Amino acid sequence: MELLAEISEETFGKKAPKNVRYKVRRAARAVIFNKENKIALMYASKYGYYKLPGGGIEERESIEHALKREAMEEVGARIKIGRPVGIINEYRGKFKTFQISYCFVCKLVSKKLSKPKPTLEEIGEGFEVKWVTPKQAIRLVKDSETEYLDSQFITFRDQRFINEAMKG
Repeated sequence: MELLAEISEETFGKKAPKNVRYKVRRAARAVIFNKENKIALMYASKYGYYKLPGGGIEERESIEHALKREAMEEVGARIKIGRPVGIINEYRGKFKTFQISYCFVCKLVSKKLSKPKPTLEEIGEGFEVKWVTPKQAIRLVKDSETEYLDSQFITFRDQRFINEAMKG
């Protein structure tokens, strides 16, 4: 899988902390298309940002299994994993986390969506699924960037993933 970008606080014009001992977090992300060629985005109403479905890969869990689990938990959907989009490495010095995000193009295979099963943190952020056109997805993700550092990482990463997914 191709490395698309490496980002850090410096990507956003901020000073990166020095001598950080990073904990590694691996995550799986999906650009999920339905039959109408719309993409699933997660909207966090508390902070007003949009992101791709996905999340952390648990210990001894494969990327593919994590992706299918996250799609079911966040979107309520069974998916078929397609081609890889790429990898983005995030050096989040402030959070002491080195995150490796793997992204794939996926197709919705559920005839009917199940009720999502968000985590307590996702419930607290007001997560809900929105199905939008690829063009809307790029705009919504881009326009939801804030001064909040976490949203800057998310919007950079997910804009890049959506743009790459649209190329192939």
